[in-house]
Amino acid sequence: MLNNNTIYNSQFASLSFITMITFKTAMLPKYLASAVGRDSWITVLIMVAIELLMYVAVYYTARRINLQEEKNKVFIAPIMLAIFMLSMVRVIVLYSEMVDYTATTLFDHRRSIFIIITFAPVLGYLVYKGGNVIARLGEILLYVVVAVIATQTVLIQIDLDWSNILPVMVDNGDKVGKGIYNHFMWFGDFIPLLFFSVVNNKNKIMAKISVPIALTVAGVLVVLFFLVFTAAYGGAGILVNYAFNKMAVFNKISALVGASNALSVTTWLIMALLQLSMLIYSAAMSLSYFIKKKNLAIVIVIVAVSLIEAFWVQNVNNGYAFATSWVKWGVAAIQYTVPVILAGYARYKTSKAKLVKNDKAVQTNNQKESSDTEDPVKNSQLNGRKSEVSA
Repeated sequence: MLNNNTIYNSQFASLSFITMITFKTAMLPKYLASAVGRDSWITVLIMVAIELLMYVAVYYTARRINLQEEKNKVFIAPIMLAIFMLSMVRVIVLYSEMVDYTATTLFDHRRSIFIIITFAPVLGYLVYKGGNVIARLGEILLYVVVAVIATQTVLIQIDLDWSNILPVMVDNGDKVGKGIYNHFMWFGDFIPLLFFSVVNNKNKIMAKISVPIALTVAGVLVVLFFLVFTAAYGGAGILVNYAFNKMAVFNKISALVGASNALSVTTWLIMALLQLSMLIYSAAMSLSYFIKKKNLAIVIVIVAVSLIEAFWVQNVNNGYAFATSWVKWGVAAIQYTVPVILAGYARYKTSKAKLVKNDKAVQTNNQKESSDTEDPVKNSQLNGRKSEVSA
């Protein structure tokens, strides 16, 4: 029986795949089209490469320690506080996207507060059920996501003008840099995974290949998505909200019967719910480290996020303004240092545990040899046996 937050390699891979692509394919293409232009895919390529390295650090940590069970308060307490602040900020920004997506895609009239009230118990229930349930949902959802992406790829019918991405990096280097440091919020999706503890699948092949394959495929798909988006829309990309949904319309079925993207609409919404549940889970677990009551921590986080969304953020534009304000530097500092620090800590603990184990083994052998030497009965028996052999 696995602990509440202990998951298999394949489940870690599923969560990594989904979190890496979800919010990068929503409003980010529009934001980067406005900030960077035709070279937005280069910004994404650089950030995804860094993100993959961070996923490796997180996976290394999750394989060796269980963050929720660490007792070193002097070291862990500041880490938990940093993760709590980061998770809350990211939830506030990304939640506004999901609410706006639901209000504009599924309804004729915007009723954001009712959407927030609807999502709050769903997110709260997922977090209450724990890491295992979130991981199993991610594992199931992965099959749907792969099926939707494969279907859209096979049935895609869109005119692509690859000249829209040319020339590459000509008098645009400063914009690429601006695109990076203004949009840290849409990268770094690996932080919530620190609250999972990973064990090997029973299938040895799956245990070895699931995570590398998931991360590689997700990274390639995100960069390709931005390339196709730029080739399809060019300069008009700044007008396109929720690119994942808009790109899904261009298929052969839509050409025959009209716009047909219901599957992609619902799939992205479930992916967003999953990723937000992971962020709220990390916020609640880090808060519970201080107040010692997980259920109370979950309630506090859900209520706080709902009130902030309803009465302060209110819409996706305010969410973007908040994400690109001074807070982005704090986000970058936490999300790119915490995984490295924890990976170093995990390595130290692992090495220390091995050293202690080796010392115990040496002591056991020494005690055994000492007891054999000091036992006169046993020694006399051994000497007698040696005499008999000699005779």
